[in-house]
Amino acid sequence: MDGQRTLAQLLQLAEWETETTFAEKDICSFLFAVNYLTQYGYLKTSYLRGISSKEIIKALRSVGLRKSDLLLIHSSLSAFAILKAGQTQ
Repeated sequence: MDGQRTLAQLLQLAEWETETTFAEKDICSFLFAVNYLTQYGYLKTSYLRGISSKEIIKALRSVGLRKSDLLLIHSSLSAFAILKAGQTQ
Protein backbone atom coordinates (compact mmCIF):
# COMPACT_ATOMS: atom_id res chain seq x y z
CA MET A 1 0.00 0.00 0.00
CA ASP A 2 1.46 3.29 -1.03
CA GLY A 3 -0.85 5.69 0.77
CA GLN A 4 -2.20 7.01 -2.50
CA ARG A 5 -4.61 4.28 -3.57
CA THR A 6 -7.90 2.96 -2.26
CA LEU A 7 -8.33 -0.68 -1.31
CA ALA A 8 -10.47 -1.16 -4.42
CA GLN A 9 -7.66 0.19 -6.60
CA LEU A 10 -5.15 -2.09 -4.88
CA LEU A 11 -7.36 -5.11 -5.48
CA GLN A 12 -7.80 -4.18 -9.15
CA LEU A 13 -4.04 -3.77 -9.53
CA ALA A 14 -3.39 -7.14 -7.87
CA GLU A 15 -5.93 -8.81 -10.17
CA TRP A 16 -4.28 -7.22 -13.20
CA GLU A 17 -0.77 -8.19 -12.10
CA THR A 18 -1.76 -11.79 -11.38
CA GLU A 19 -4.12 -12.03 -14.38
CA THR A 20 -6.77 -13.34 -12.00
CA THR A 21 -10.23 -12.30 -10.89
CA PHE A 22 -10.47 -12.71 -7.14
CA ALA A 23 -13.41 -14.59 -5.68
CA GLU A 24 -15.54 -12.80 -3.11
CA LYS A 25 -14.10 -14.97 -0.31
CA ASP A 26 -10.57 -13.94 -1.32
CA ILE A 27 -11.52 -10.26 -1.24
CA CYS A 28 -13.11 -10.75 2.18
CA SER A 29 -9.94 -12.41 3.44
CA PHE A 30 -7.86 -9.53 2.10
CA LEU A 31 -10.09 -6.95 3.79
CA PHE A 32 -10.01 -8.90 7.05
CA ALA A 33 -6.19 -8.97 6.90
CA VAL A 34 -5.99 -5.23 6.23
CA ASN A 35 -8.34 -4.49 9.15
CA TYR A 36 -6.36 -6.83 11.41
CA LEU A 37 -3.03 -5.25 10.49
CA THR A 38 -4.50 -1.78 11.00
CA GLN A 39 -5.99 -2.70 14.37
CA TYR A 40 -2.60 -3.86 15.67
CA GLY A 41 -0.64 -0.92 14.26
CA TYR A 42 1.13 -2.59 11.34
CA LEU A 43 -0.75 -0.50 8.77
CA LYS A 44 -2.27 2.93 8.87
CA THR A 45 -5.52 3.23 6.98
CA SER A 46 -7.93 6.07 6.60
CA TYR A 47 -11.50 6.06 5.46
CA LEU A 48 -12.94 8.44 2.93
CA ARG A 49 -16.07 8.96 4.95
CA GLY A 50 -18.29 7.48 7.60
CA ILE A 51 -21.92 6.58 7.40
CA SER A 52 -24.60 7.72 9.77
CA SER A 53 -27.59 5.79 11.03
CA LYS A 54 -29.79 8.30 9.18
CA GLU A 55 -28.08 7.35 5.91
CA ILE A 56 -28.65 3.65 6.59
CA ILE A 57 -32.32 4.27 7.36
CA LYS A 58 -32.71 6.37 4.20
CA ALA A 59 -31.13 3.61 2.09
CA LEU A 60 -33.38 0.93 3.61
CA ARG A 61 -36.47 3.07 3.01
CA SER A 62 -35.38 3.68 -0.59
CA VAL A 63 -35.64 -0.08 -1.26
CA GLY A 64 -39.14 -0.23 0.19
CA LEU A 65 -38.67 -1.13 3.85
CA ARG A 66 -41.11 0.48 6.23
CA LYS A 67 -40.85 1.20 9.93
CA SER A 68 -43.14 -1.76 10.77
CA ASP A 69 -41.17 -4.26 8.61
CA LEU A 70 -38.95 -6.88 10.19
CA LEU A 71 -35.40 -7.05 8.88
CA LEU A 72 -32.72 -9.53 9.92
CA ILE A 73 -29.13 -8.52 9.17
CA HIS A 74 -26.28 -10.84 9.99
CA SER A 75 -23.31 -8.51 10.06
CA SER A 76 -21.62 -5.83 12.06
CA LEU A 77 -22.42 -2.26 11.16
CA SER A 78 -18.71 -1.60 10.76
CA ALA A 79 -18.75 -4.04 7.84
CA PHE A 80 -20.77 -1.48 5.90
CA ALA A 81 -18.55 1.49 6.70
CA ILE A 82 -16.94 3.28 9.58
CA LEU A 83 -19.58 4.64 11.89
CA LYS A 84 -19.25 8.13 13.26
CA ALA A 85 -18.24 8.40 16.92
CA GLY A 86 -20.82 7.16 19.38
CA GLN A 87 -23.13 5.52 16.85
CA THR A 88 -24.36 2.04 17.59
CA GLN A 89 -27.37 1.86 15.31
